[in-house]
Amino acid sequence: MADFERDGYVIMRGVVDHHLIDSFWDEVAHLQKTEGELSYGLSGGVLKNRDVLDGTYTDDTSRLRIVGIENFSAVAPSLILHPSIADFLSAWYDNAPTCIQSLTYRYSSQQGAHSDKYLVSPRSVGHKYDRDSLAASWIACEDVDEGNGSLIIYPGSHKPEKKTLKEDFEGNYTAYVSYLENLCTNRGIETERFTAAKGDVLIWHGDFVHAGGRILQPERTRLSLVNHYANLTAEDPGAGLGRKKHKYPNGYIFKDEAGTSAQ
Repeated sequence: MADFERDGYVIMRGVVDHHLIDSFWDEVAHLQKTEGELSYGLSGGVLKNRDVLDGTYTDDTSRLRIVGIENFSAVAPSLILHPSIADFLSAWYDNAPTCIQSLTYRYSSQQGAHSDKYLVSPRSVGHKYDRDSLAASWIACEDVDEGNGSLIIYPGSHKPEKKTLKEDFEGNYTAYVSYLENLCTNRGIETERFTAAKGDVLIWHGDFVHAGGRILQPERTRLSLVNHYANLTAEDPGAGLGRKKHKYPNGYIFKDEAGTSAQ
């Protein structure tokens, strides 16, 4: 916990069983072939898998992230609330963690430097939740190195106060990334690459600066599952926007009430 408070992140090596990871990705592949309500994140919107399945959307979806896989996957909760992750977050929160969003990646996002704190506003909780309690887990679902886009992290970057993308940069992401990079440089914060083996987990603070590494070997995937959590009371129903909190042995997960096929 001291490392997390100081550096803004903690690494857990080899904690997730490979068979569990493989089962999850087998399920993802099946859902992509069969589940029309599966959602992909597009810039400025959401793409439903039904538009892919019926041929309405014809572009490649392999590099799009899946949003909310927990709504359909029976295996995902075992990863999202893996005991190693849930135990750590429970100790930090002094409360069982609640997952408010998941993102499933087949390739590196190559997304520029950013903090999640004011970017993560899922329907489950809306814009109003304790953003100081925001945290994320990043599960390596295969080996990751510089070739397939290892994460770029900024140790200690959770400490400085930061401007926000929406209010201070009017949504100009390029300017926002440049600002964060300069802020970290001026604070003496040096970047590091997080190289991972399958089954490793990285947990970071919600205001921790990180980026998706460039893909140097385009033929290689970088399978990963990212989950965002907040410290919510057991009675807190969230924003009430068609999402229901489900209880699991190690915590809670918000799921869509309509169309949820996995419990």
